[in-house]
Amino acid sequence: MTKKTKEKHTPYYSGYFRAITANRPDHLPFSPFSRIIYAHYTERVLFEFKYDRKFKNPENVARVLAQTMYYARLLKFGAGLTRYPLPPVICVVDKNEAFFAETKDYARFYAAKGDRYDWDRAPSTPCPKLVEDVLRFLISHKEHKEHKDFANSAFFAAEKTDAATGLPSEFVADCVVWAAFSNKNNCAALKDVEYQGDVWQIPNQMYPFLLEEVRQWTCAHGDIAAQIATANEDRFLAKWLAVKTLSPEARAVLDAARRLYRDFYANLTHTPWMDWKIETWDAGFYQIRNAMKCVATTPSSSHDGEAPSLHSAHDTLRAKLLPQIYALGFLNPDVEYFE
Repeated sequence: MTKKTKEKHTPYYSGYFRAITANRPDHLPFSPFSRIIYAHYTERVLFEFKYDRKFKNPENVARVLAQTMYYARLLKFGAGLTRYPLPPVICVVDKNEAFFAETKDYARFYAAKGDRYDWDRAPSTPCPKLVEDVLRFLISHKEHKEHKDFANSAFFAAEKTDAATGLPSEFVADCVVWAAFSNKNNCAALKDVEYQGDVWQIPNQMYPFLLEEVRQWTCAHGDIAAQIATANEDRFLAKWLAVKTLSPEARAVLDAARRLYRDFYANLTHTPWMDWKIETWDAGFYQIRNAMKCVATTPSSSHDGEAPSLHSAHDTLRAKLLPQIYALGFLNPDVEYFE
């Protein structure tokens, strides 16, 4: 299979299924797609053949499946073609790999009513809206787990997805970094909190840096410097980030945050740290950014306590994530984003 060209593997697959299929459509009625349908159709399987599409890219998968929706719609509703049953299975094949999908799962697309999709386009250039909706369906409904993938498509491989969520690993890491340094992150570390007769120590598990690194920084506050020197447990987020491969955009956010945190410790005694109850080494981003508002501008922070480079990097990461939020089905495409 690996060495077969498109011209070779087309008859290899469709020929096999036609050979064992009765009543194949030897004489399709004339239509603009009749020759295409004949090349792709068997009663058992509707084929789509490509040369080298790199199915590790989910957009490529969606684009090819969108193309098959034109053939499925023609078979289902096309004049003179309805006597040919719609195959229950779609098979997409290129020279390196192939996968199957159940046709009924895509009825929402090929049987769509109204003018949501442009069905007058050539199948080879499917409607962009159709491609977008198929992509969202593939990912948000985890349709890739239904495919009987018999090649080595990295898109469907486990290492490309986060084990806990089934979402793309890079997307998950990007979201975590974005949330960690969002101004909506109000996490804090608190010391000696009295509650219902007990005294509680509340660590900040969203602290992003390992103690090994933090110990290399200058800390102007003697008690907190001593805590850093003797602390023996890294926080959850720091450990989580340490074993992740971050995208360039997420890495830029983390690097900019590192500069802000270093400035914070170096200037800690010049901040209203008591007002923000900063008494432990693992202060929250909420506490740090508010404390730094009252510090004269440092190399990495401004008068409002936010590092300009961090703000810029955070916005860049947001711009990367926003279209994925729609593509992965978290937001309906009708929901508009406003600054």
